[in-house]
Amino acid sequence: MRSPKDARNIQIDITNQCPNRCSNCTRLCGHHKESFFMDFETFKRAVDSLEDWNGVIGIIGGEPTIHPEFERFAGYLSEKRVRKQVDVLRRPTNEFQKYMRHHMSDKRGDAKAGLWSSLNYGYYKHMEVINEVFEKQLLNDHNNACLHQAALMPYRELGIDETKFIEMRDKCWIQNTWSPCITPKGAFFCEVAGALDMTFGGPGGWKIEKGWYDRAPSEFGEQLKWCEMCSLCLNVPQRISTDGRDDVTPGTYKELLRIESPKALQGKVVVHDPRDYKEEQYHTFTGKNDYMDAGDNKRFDQSRSNINPKRFYVVDIRQEKIEKNSVGGV
Repeated sequence: MRSPKDARNIQIDITNQCPNRCSNCTRLCGHHKESFFMDFETFKRAVDSLEDWNGVIGIIGGEPTIHPEFERFAGYLSEKRVRKQVDVLRRPTNEFQKYMRHHMSDKRGDAKAGLWSSLNYGYYKHMEVINEVFEKQLLNDHNNACLHQAALMPYRELGIDETKFIEMRDKCWIQNTWSPCITPKGAFFCEVAGALDMTFGGPGGWKIEKGWYDRAPSEFGEQLKWCEMCSLCLNVPQRISTDGRDDVTPGTYKELLRIESPKALQGKVVVHDPRDYKEEQYHTFTGKNDYMDAGDNKRFDQSRSNINPKRFYVVDIRQEKIEKNSVGGV
């Protein structure tokens, strides 16, 4: 395991609302009986707590762009973190996927602000603001055939030895390659732990204050209990994201019914019998891209309509006249 201070990104989780209901979502979207939207004061405190941290501050959800104060959040992050107007997507491009990978990918080392989005209507609505603030953008519409590994199959129900579990937990690809996070309930060493706490009514995280991220794994304490509910470090089933169902164990299924999970109540889960579990049939993911990879790691469809212009406006400055034209009419 690693300390949060060694992460490349730290996420601020501003909402659990999302238009998608992907299989085995690490954000557990679809299991929340009630939605949350982080308030602006909490967001400010989260950004300010990372003033002395040198990595990327990310905004994540759910789908962050549908937060009603998204542009206000982006403006504050720009003011405190970026302190300049970034230079991305200033010219029209026919190959947005290629442009994104080259200019706004996880490999960009100088970025200070990042956005993790499903590229829905909210992205298009805020497109100008987004590309004035976020040098780093991880976009995935989940319409592609990407594999999602089961997140809700605890080791105890599967009969995995505790010593072996701890060894696998300490090598968890999520915790070692993804992000610590801040939710409305506090700061967490792992973004999945934060999502589990929000979903299942946990006690909350560490106080959001400067230096919260400067903790060694030996100091994670009670937060490690969320690892015992999570199966992302284990050899467990995987499912195409567009399937829409989650893979769970009977005990987790009961917990989902207890919290009145909409997905569980709608039958959008597959309950596995632990007696049928054979660890050798499965292989856990090992890297940050595996969760989105089913061949070529194509994160979104190039034909995605939300990134295409809806109309053109032709301005005749000489006659001070505006002629409205539909796409293809210019």
